[in-house]
Amino acid sequence: MNFEELINRIGTRNLVIGAVVLVIVILCLIFWRTYRLKKRRKEIMAIENRLSAIKSLPIQYRLGRVQNIAKNTPELMDQYNAFEARYTQLVSTQKDEISLLLNEIDEKLYFGKMYKVSGKLVKLHDLMDQFEKDAKELLAEIEKVTEIENVQRLQIIRVKEKYRDVQAAYENSRYKLDDAIPGISELNEQIDKDFVTLEDMMNSQRFDEAKKQCDLIDQKIDFLSANIRDLPTYLSLASSYIPTEIEKIQKRILDLKSKGYSLVRIDAENRVIAMQDNLQKALDDIQNLDISEVGEILNHITEEISKLNDEFELEEAAQNEFNKIYEDIFKRVNELNQNYSYATEELEKLKKLYVIEDQGMDITAEAHALAGMLEQMAALKDLINSQEFSYQEVVEKLKDLDSQGEAFQKKLQVFFAKRDEMYLTEKRALDELENINIVLLEIKSQIKNKQLPMINESYKDYIADSYKKANEIRFLCKSRPIILENLTNQVDTARDIIYKLYNNIHNLIVTADMVEEAIVYGNRYRSSFLEVNTELTKAEVLYRNGEYTKALSTAVDIIEKIKPGSYEKLVKKNNASAAQ
Repeated sequence: MNFEELINRIGTRNLVIGAVVLVIVILCLIFWRTYRLKKRRKEIMAIENRLSAIKSLPIQYRLGRVQNIAKNTPELMDQYNAFEARYTQLVSTQKDEISLLLNEIDEKLYFGKMYKVSGKLVKLHDLMDQFEKDAKELLAEIEKVTEIENVQRLQIIRVKEKYRDVQAAYENSRYKLDDAIPGISELNEQIDKDFVTLEDMMNSQRFDEAKKQCDLIDQKIDFLSANIRDLPTYLSLASSYIPTEIEKIQKRILDLKSKGYSLVRIDAENRVIAMQDNLQKALDDIQNLDISEVGEILNHITEEISKLNDEFELEEAAQNEFNKIYEDIFKRVNELNQNYSYATEELEKLKKLYVIEDQGMDITAEAHALAGMLEQMAALKDLINSQEFSYQEVVEKLKDLDSQGEAFQKKLQVFFAKRDEMYLTEKRALDELENINIVLLEIKSQIKNKQLPMINESYKDYIADSYKKANEIRFLCKSRPIILENLTNQVDTARDIIYKLYNNIHNLIVTADMVEEAIVYGNRYRSSFLEVNTELTKAEVLYRNGEYTKALSTAVDIIEKIKPGSYEKLVKKNNASAAQ
């Protein structure tokens, strides 16, 4: 069958369709192949970029730093050798395996060959993964060794920042410090040189030495900072304020001495010398930049200046107080001495007059206290006359002397109070005795004036006993020394007896008067009533026999019997007469 027959058999149309389909298939195959080639080439380019990135890792640079560090740190040499061997292995893998395989795949793709490319790409990816992993692990381990440099660099940066801050502060107070304290500039220059040395150590990979050098610089910067912070204040105090205050104190010392003040107790001059010595030490320490104790020294000096000025003020105030009190205190002590002498005289009088049982009355027991005060006063007078004394000290002693004087004065007051009490006790007793005598005279006068027909023997005994008691008191008062308590007791006893007697006599006379009035009142009924006559006669007999109470009872009973209420009228009349 020839070609024409085949065409006729298939048909022209079908043949055209088949040709079109074939062309389309061919085009698709070509497109697909082209796409795969582009994809693989892109994949190869990505691998090349990845390889370049891995190769750009600073392994070799870091390894060189490890080598430099190992030169100054022998114990790192073995570790460096291991790193170098691993790095060599990485380079070998990259050249002998990865690069060769990469070039082979790239060449195939260049000529459009796809046979076995996929398998080789898988192998290449595996090699790249392992290569990247090994490279990063090696770099991480190397960086652990070189981290010491990084840490040291950070420390250096921190120290430099601190130094810059200190320098900024230094510029603000430089005009105060440079001329006064040359050591500050020298310290700055020394720190600058230390930084140069530090950089040399870092460049030489001598990190241990660099760390020590950095710590030393840090300490110097702290020291410089403390000096820059404190020295302006210290200089102001040590060069200006304190010398001026010391000069004022010296002038004040001269002024006080010219006014007669003694500053021995204050020890002002020696204290000024001590302040000057301490000030000089502080100035020397400032120049030497040894200020660890300067603040304490200057603070102590300023406190001492304040204390000394306060003591000057106190001394001047003490002088004013001294001028006000010393004469009065000496006068009071002299008066105490006079009062004591008078008290001893009074004590001797009292001993002659009374038996003194109260030991507190013996004022002579305080003689030693008075003698001590007199000696103290004499010593104070000598001290004052010497013109070499501290007013504060003398004022304190004067106040102590005055306090002793007040205590002694209270004892004298107690003595004189007890003396006056003894005199008053005797006077009261004598006054009471005088009253007793007056009462006795009154009793005798009443008995005499009333002319009572008879007085009971008991009243006579009372009267006799009263006179006896009064005589005993008079005798006791003449028998010196007397016991005042006994005198008081006897006077009280006599007074009780006599006042009881007085009341009884008075009642007796009143009763007798009432008997007389009752009989007189009843006489009007005598002639009319026999019973009245009998009872009144009986009352008269009782009256003459001195039985006044029975007489009154008898007379009143018969009167009341004849005329009830008569006795009440009689009592009212009697009371009215007594009131007049």
